Formats: sequence, structure tokens, C-alpha cells
Amino acid sequence: MGTIRTRVLVSLASSLFACGLGGWWLARRGTDAPLRLVDRSPEADALLLERRGPASGGPSSLVREPISAEDASRMWPIDPALHVYDPQVYYRYKGGLDLDRGTYHIRTSLDGYREDFERLPAKRDFLAVVTGDSHTDGVCDNRESFANRLEARLSERHAGKAVEVLNTGVSGYSFYQYLGSLERHLALSPDAFVVAFYGGNDFLDVVRPWHYFHHTVPPPRSNEYWKKLSSAQGISPALVGNAFNQLLYFQYNPDQMDVALKAAEEVSAEIVRVCRRHGIAPFFVYIPPGIGAAAGRSPEFAKTMAALELSEGEYAQFDRLADALIGKLNDSGAEVIDLRESFGPDLRAYYLSDLHINPKAHERIAELLLPRVEAAWLARSAAK
Repeated sequence: MGTIRTRVLVSLASSLFACGLGGWWLARRGTDAPLRLVDRSPEADALLLERRGPASGGPSSLVREPISAEDASRMWPIDPALHVYDPQVYYRYKGGLDLDRGTYHIRTSLDGYREDFERLPAKRDFLAVVTGDSHTDGVCDNRESFANRLEARLSERHAGKAVEVLNTGVSGYSFYQYLGSLERHLALSPDAFVVAFYGGNDFLDVVRPWHYFHHTVPPPRSNEYWKKLSSAQGISPALVGNAFNQLLYFQYNPDQMDVALKAAEEVSAEIVRVCRRHGIAPFFVYIPPGIGAAAGRSPEFAKTMAALELSEGEYAQFDRLADALIGKLNDSGAEVIDLRESFGPDLRAYYLSDLHINPKAHERIAELLLPRVEAAWLARSAAK
């Protein structure tokens, strides 16, 4: 391993903090320590090389294979202190966690959900399953997540009804985990399924599992790539991890942007198909990177862009990917809430300094979902 790349690498902290980054993760040791990038790509790259060969399935169909616990631990940073292996979503939270993060707690039920109950209540008049990455998981207490805020609002409007909006989001999840979460909960007969996908790294994070399933290998990253990344992460790990690593990767590998979009479209289409087959109302929420318009950007933005030698045109990559996927979802008849429109021009007001959505954003998402999810509940009740 070269010295440039070595300077970027750090050991995975036991307190995993943020979201997956196509092999990169944000971590911190303790509540006051600075965010740092953690590289998991060598193990994952080696795994893909070992698996290279003929793919199963057709070229235009969704291709998936089971991922073993061993392979999952090489693809994602499964921390035994936080996670357990799961064959459908590859990893999830351990049950019974109660971890102090300074400004909030990570608490999990005995089944490993970011919920305050011990076990999922058996009696339910309405069940919505919500999935997503660290934004959905929530850099907040459980009750502040948009899943739990939506549950509280529905319960207020339907007094006496047993309402559950289950938060299955976990840091580092991407599209294949979103589909896996749906399949994992089909036996519970949910009324609605909500996917909150994040434009800053979900498209990058879907690339490596796509290659795993297709027995192919993504192009190697150059020393120049690692040098730029090393320089930028010294300016703002949060910007790099939550947005700019994806921009840089697709700048160097534009063909992989096509792979990412194809994977996202195929998996999302399958989510819609499975939902409709089972009478579940599907909803998608697009969470944009919390950088905002030029006037509202942080001082680190220009420095990070310069270190990575990225242009404004390349920054527009986020919108191009989001627009393409949302267009496909709209064509399928799926309902999409685009937070670029709902958050409005004051985008930064909805994000923490590390670019995760804040409690104001969680409240807004719950407000936007409420009438849509409630209508789906009433329609399904009428059909029953």
C-alpha cells in the first residue's frame, strides 16, 4: 500500500458514526473527537477479485445472490459491538443497545430496531416500514426520527388505533438493503413501505454490491485519486464522506455512474413490484446533499472542491442522478417526495454541521408523509 493511501486509512472505531461511502465510512472515537474517514475498500476489492467470473441471470434483470456472513463482513464494516449479520439486509443493529452519543442516544429494541419498545407490538391496526441510511437511522433520539414523528402524528389523528411506523434504517445502507428490508418484513403484512434514499452517497454505495452480484470488478483507483481524497478529507471529512467522494469517484469512473443508476433503477423497480404484489403502498423520499445554493455554502466547500479539482458542472451530478431515478419512479406510478422542492432555498437550515438531516428536517419529512401514508391506510382499510 502506497504512502499516499496509507495516510488516509484509520482503524474502524468501535463507535461507527455515519454512512457508508463505497468502502469509506465516517467514524469518531468518543463524542467530541473529530470525524475521520475509514477505508474498508481493500477487503471488498479483494473479495470482488476472488469472485470475478460469469454472472448469473440475464443482462436486463435484477441479479442477486445470497451474501454470506463472511462476505458481508468484507463488504461492509460490520462492528460486532453494534451489528449482527442478517441474510436479507447483510447487517443490522444488535438488540438492546443503549449508546450515548453526547447529543443523542442510539437505543435499539431487542429485535435491533431504532425504537424504544422492547419488542414490536403484536397488535397493530396499521404498520408502515421505513428504511434508509444514516439520515433515516437518525443522528437524534429515536422519538425525533421522522419514522417516529410520523407514528406520533398518525396516533394523534386515529386515537385508539394501534399504529406502528417501524424505523429499519441503518448507517451505510443503500438500495439493495432497502429491498432486503422490504422482503424481511413481508410476513408482517405492512400497509406502507417508505424508502428514504440519499443522493450524496447512495449511488456510490450501490456500485460494489452490484459488482458482487454480477461477478465483475470496478476499475482500480489511481494514486492521483487517493492523493486528492487525502487532501480533501483533511479539510472536511463530512463533506468528503457525505457528498464529494461520490463526485470524485464518478468523475474518474463515469461508466460506473451508469452502473450505479442501473442498479438503483432495477432495485427500486423491484421494490415497487413487490409492494404492489402484496398490496403495500410504496413511497420514496429523496434526501439531497445538505450543501445548498452557492450563497449558503460553508467556507470548506470551495476549499474541498479545489482540492478535488471538481467543477460546478460535476457538482450537478447529484441532480442528474436524482432526476433520472425519480423520473423512472414517476413513470412506474410510485409516489416520490423530492426534498429539494420541499426544503426550498434555505436547504442548510435542515442539516447538521456534518451534513446529516437535523430534527427540523425529520419533522418536515413526517409532515410530508402524513397525508400520503394516511390515505394509503384508509384505502387499504376500505379494500379489506
